[in-house]
Amino acid sequence: MTRTDRVALAVGAALTLGMGLFLSWHLEVSTRLTHFLPDGGEAELASVSSRIADSELTRTLTLLVSAPEFERALEASARWAAALEAHPEVASVRTGPGERIAEAVYALYFPRRHLFLSPHPERDLPARLASDGLNTAARDLRASLMGPESTLVQETAPADPFQAFPALLGRLEEASTGSVRVVDGRFVAGDPPSALLFVRTRHSAFDATHQGPFVEFLADSFDALGPGLNLRWSGVHRFAAASEALARRDMERISGVSIVGIVVVFLLVFRSLRILALFAVPLAAGLLLAMTVEQLAFGSLHLITLVFGCTLIGVCIDYPIHYLNHHSALPSPDGPSSSLRAVWPALWMGAATTIAGFAGIAWSDFPGVREIGVFAAVGV
Repeated sequence: MTRTDRVALAVGAALTLGMGLFLSWHLEVSTRLTHFLPDGGEAELASVSSRIADSELTRTLTLLVSAPEFERALEASARWAAALEAHPEVASVRTGPGERIAEAVYALYFPRRHLFLSPHPERDLPARLASDGLNTAARDLRASLMGPESTLVQETAPADPFQAFPALLGRLEEASTGSVRVVDGRFVAGDPPSALLFVRTRHSAFDATHQGPFVEFLADSFDALGPGLNLRWSGVHRFAAASEALARRDMERISGVSIVGIVVVFLLVFRSLRILALFAVPLAAGLLLAMTVEQLAFGSLHLITLVFGCTLIGVCIDYPIHYLNHHSALPSPDGPSSSLRAVWPALWMGAATTIAGFAGIAWSDFPGVREIGVFAAVGV
């Protein structure tokens, strides 16, 4: 081995080690479904979908704690809420409507009260604004000022003579006659009743880096509350975590089968584990480089891209096999480097056509497909 070869080997080893350290600190694996929505001609749709996928609603988990004794369920849910609030991934925990719910409802609906005057404004409003309609509104307002809700009506009547806001509150109350109710300031649902919690996370539900460990924390912290408790819960986090686990199992199965197949073939044909270990070096370096470029270029690595990257093992192993076969059958008297120079044009041509094919899909309107194209091209 010449001095140039040793320097190149040292530089390559240093770069590979550096990429491994970088990925161990900064790699972020994503499972966002919106990653596979178009962002070219459908930019507005993609933007809306992205905001929906990362909204407070999708980052909120619904947890239902039940026990044979309702009081025990309330007590356990209170302790669990305190444990959840202390977790760094939790942005908020809601166990009840809160003391300022009335102010929040007023701030949200009162400025928009006229939008709820009628479900068919083009048909109903002309009659309500006519003389007879105004007289009827005046009589209704006078009756309300003398009724049990006079305090509220007195404050809102100057800005709301049609009493759109009290009517809206009545409709909201009628619509809330479902299973969710408030007992002693706590949300309760079901029959028999169970304690209800709403937990909002800081990161997206599709952020596998944070949500995988958090889902495990949910299960462990609930088990720590004691026996006899039942948990029912729902949220995007649960399905995202399950999808991630399934994808990881697929990745492990695909890579495992590929590796086993390669090992068996090498033992049958070349009968050397040392050569197999040498051939694993460029494969590992290519995967590390592809993952590093993806993290730097896109800010994260989608799990589907990572699964797809396992197929590169089967594609890229062909190049060192071709080189080894050539060197074994027609060894150069000047050594392995000379044999490599002889087959390098053919290796490069095969790799270039593969890179060109993957680079073509990198122009796709789908961010996920672009990511796969870049990953595969860089890896090869």
